[in-house]
Amino acid sequence: MIQLTSNSMEKPYYLTHTYRALETIPGILAWTTLIGMIFVAWRTPIFASFFIIAFDLYWLLKTVFFVFHIGASYNAMKGNLKISWMERVRDPKIAIAPELRAHVRSWEDLMHLVILPAYQEPYDILRASIVALLTSSWPNKKMIIVLGIEERGGEEDRKTAEKIQEEFGHEFFAFFIATHPTNLPGEIPGKGSNAAWAGREAKKRIDELRIPYERIIVSSMDSDTQVYPDYFAIASYRYLTEKNPLRASYQPIPVYHNNIWDAPALSRVVATSDTFWQMVQQSRPERLVTFSSHSMPFKALVEIGFWDTHIVSEDSRIFWQALFHYDGNWRAVPLYYPVSMDANIAPSFK
Repeated sequence: MIQLTSNSMEKPYYLTHTYRALETIPGILAWTTLIGMIFVAWRTPIFASFFIIAFDLYWLLKTVFFVFHIGASYNAMKGNLKISWMERVRDPKIAIAPELRAHVRSWEDLMHLVILPAYQEPYDILRASIVALLTSSWPNKKMIIVLGIEERGGEEDRKTAEKIQEEFGHEFFAFFIATHPTNLPGEIPGKGSNAAWAGREAKKRIDELRIPYERIIVSSMDSDTQVYPDYFAIASYRYLTEKNPLRASYQPIPVYHNNIWDAPALSRVVATSDTFWQMVQQSRPERLVTFSSHSMPFKALVEIGFWDTHIVSEDSRIFWQALFHYDGNWRAVPLYYPVSMDANIAPSFK
């Protein structure tokens, strides 16, 4: 078993620089190819002509390949949006995976733990995310909500979180605020360290309630994520019926519709391109890794030691942590079902 945690990833000075040098190789090769063609065209124009034609043909075929996968994912997503997944998960004839049967007899045994890390997030955005959870088809009393805020966010963040808790806390099985302390050793500020702290705080509450980990599906979500109505139902259905469900993440398709008409054109293009790429990956599950908002078994999250605390972007990293921890016995299951988020908007490029 290979442990991929923040402690195991700390390297001596010379290894850090070697690792960084190896990381730059793909970028160096890409830029060398593009810039080098200028010099090759000057020295051997015939070779350069054939190379450029072959390069263009390669990208034409790759584009056709991408379009095929996008179309397949779109059709699957459109089909899933027409299905009442809550009805399917309630079906008494549902075949529950053997790995779960000792602890899960039906969907009613399942609990969804939703972790929302936030830092200086406006009240309106957080409220919209909570309302989407509240209006989903999954029973509210089978949901635990953890709003993870940062100590460095100050009084304003604390008041925003408390306002959300006061307004919605009574609607769920449990709702609590986890305040991530500043300057903990071995951590850097970011979503990863915030989510890890919130996850460990949730574990304390879950242990007090003595809920078996196998009954809990944890969803790590960006604070602006607005789930579609049947998201938790389809995630539960896949969890209950998937082969070896305790060794898989469950990945939706991110769409950036929350503020799409408020975002500038460039931001909309980038956001839509990201959606297209994720749709391509959904139809290639052997290449799919977790991205942004996703779900996974809480039991696995505890066993791998929660999210890495020394990187900012924890979404894909948690997939690799699990893959190494379970010696390759981990995969991402495509849900072909959307969740909506915000496209990036900022007053400047800084």
